[in-house]
Amino acid sequence: MVIKFSNTHLEALAKDEPVQGQAKFDKQATFTLKKTLRILQRMPDTNSLKALDSLQFEGLNGDMKDLYAVRVDSNSKLIFGIERDRMIVNDIIIVKELLQKDASDAS
Repeated sequence: MVIKFSNTHLEALAKDEPVQGQAKFDKQATFTLKKTLRILQRMPDTNSLKALDSLQFEGLNGDMKDLYAVRVDSNSKLIFGIERDRMIVNDIIIVKELLQKDASDAS
C-alpha cells in the first residue's frame, strides 16, 4: 500500500528527518512506528491487512468513525484513514496520529 501523512511530525520521524521542537516519542516508539509502517507498506490491500492478526487492525467509532487503527506496541496505536486510488487500483493509507497511553493510565 502507499503511505501518505497528514501529520508532519510523524512523517519526519518516518523519514529520519529533523523534528521541530521537543520530541514527542522516544527512540523505541520511533523504531516500532517505522517497523509498523514498513509492514503496512508491504500489504497489497486492506483485506490483507485485516487478515494480519499481529497488528490488531480495527475500525474506530464515535468522532473517529471514518478512521482505522493498528497496534504499534502495547502502549501505542497508529491512527489512519484509507482512500482508494482508482487509477492504479491501490489502497492509500493516510497517517493521522500515533496515540500513546500515559504511564498513569496503565495502572
